[in-house]
Amino acid sequence: MRPAPDNLYDVTMRELKKVEERLKEIERMVFKNKIFQERTIGIGIIDPDEAIAYGITGPTLRGSGVAYDLRATGEYGYYSELGFKPVVAEKGDIYEIGDAYARSRVRYQEIRKSIEMVKELAKIIRDYPANERKISPLPKARLASLLLEPGEAYARTERARGEVMFYVLAKRKSPMPYRVKIKSPSPHLMTIFLKLIKGARIADIPAIHMSIDECPGDLDR
Repeated sequence: MRPAPDNLYDVTMRELKKVEERLKEIERMVFKNKIFQERTIGIGIIDPDEAIAYGITGPTLRGSGVAYDLRATGEYGYYSELGFKPVVAEKGDIYEIGDAYARSRVRYQEIRKSIEMVKELAKIIRDYPANERKISPLPKARLASLLLEPGEAYARTERARGEVMFYVLAKRKSPMPYRVKIKSPSPHLMTIFLKLIKGARIADIPAIHMSIDECPGDLDR
């Protein structure tokens, strides 16, 4: 590993400015576009209780007004040091909580929040005393010699589409676990999607599908 370059802050600010300019275009061309509004507002509404009952997580859950984000529930990386608060849909002037428009807005605002966090981290790196910096090399991979003790372990992480959970079970001391279970968000998103399209207009199905943002590869796995 190498130390951060001296111009990291300037380069970061310059590149983020380009992204922010593009976001202004998206705001004007998409979210303020009457056609986009007509095709997403009031479409595919998922109320908060329904979202929770279906096991929905991530931006789709927060688009229904539920303030839950694993990154804000405890020790998760450096998020607590940045005062991280999740983006949650609130009642708007033109849209309903839980509709396709609200879910799209949540994802858009999460990009803006990410930009602010990157700016803050870049500033921390820039202002950190040079004499206190220490670059630690990455440990060498030792998976081939890793021996699992009998027992079970559970972990979870916040991903772009929601929460991913991992369960590992080892029945004896071995480099290979007896069982590994991965619970991902897409099956839940597809389940609610199949419910939402019942009785919906064919023309509304693409907006509903894109707004819940399930991953086909995740479903296939």
